[in-house]
Amino acid sequence: MANLDEQQIRNNIFRLVLHSGISEINLSLILDISDRQLKRIKESKGNFNIASINKACEFFNCEVEHLNSEELNIVPDFRDRLKKVHKGNIEYEKILDDRPSLTFVIKFVLIQNKAFLTKGISVKNIREYLSPMGYDYSSSHISLGMARLEKIVKRFPDPENPRTFLYLRK
Repeated sequence: MANLDEQQIRNNIFRLVLHSGISEINLSLILDISDRQLKRIKESKGNFNIASINKACEFFNCEVEHLNSEELNIVPDFRDRLKKVHKGNIEYEKILDDRPSLTFVIKFVLIQNKAFLTKGISVKNIREYLSPMGYDYSSSHISLGMARLEKIVKRFPDPENPRTFLYLRK
């Protein structure tokens, strides 16, 4: 890996994972590495090998030079574009047809909900908003996901029902 910046490639691959909505388990399947090995790579205790980088490029439809670049531009509809690129590829199509990660949904789908951006939205309303898209998450999963994203999501009691919390994009 002579002129490849391993840290930059690692960061960009995980950025692409976030923007595509795939799980890290699916990434390990795509790259043909164990989830334990992927965890070590994510923690900077290991690096992707050339074969894994090439498989990542194939899945994410990009060149190695893009992964090695500090300025990796990711379009807002990246997941949809990947679905079009991999239409007919049964292995990749299946992964992209799976329900996306909750982090992806909060950061890229829920952001289109006006209540989430302006006054706050309850878990019940989040479930109702996501359900027509086929994104069926349990209430506890949504609550936990929102708590994990406390840097971008504000949680506060509903003024009309103090036993319910509302979530607002910070």
